[in-house]
Amino acid sequence: MAGERKIKFIVIGDQQCGKSAMIDCFIGEKEENFHLTHEVTTVLDMKSKVLNVANKNIVLHIWDVGGSVIDQNLRERVAYSNAELAIIAFSKTDTESLENVKMK
Repeated sequence: MAGERKIKFIVIGDQQCGKSAMIDCFIGEKEENFHLTHEVTTVLDMKSKVLNVANKNIVLHIWDVGGSVIDQNLRERVAYSNAELAIIAFSKTDTESLENVKMK
């Protein structure tokens, strides 16, 4: 489609801090059930959402980067490479989760 823009959007943070639930709500998969249990994202999960802004489609390619310990080099080469937007998620009930974002 003419005028379509594709954007790589990453969501990073500790395991089980709510990244996948937040993404599912945003893309409309589980709007009414935010607190459903989710399968743990081991490395990467990718979803898309199309937004129409000023009569132009913006395709967000949302990368859910698993919170488990993965090789930092792999994370930077694959997940972070060419990302234009990022959300850094953490659990407000786990102070270690906030400290760990420095390493993500």
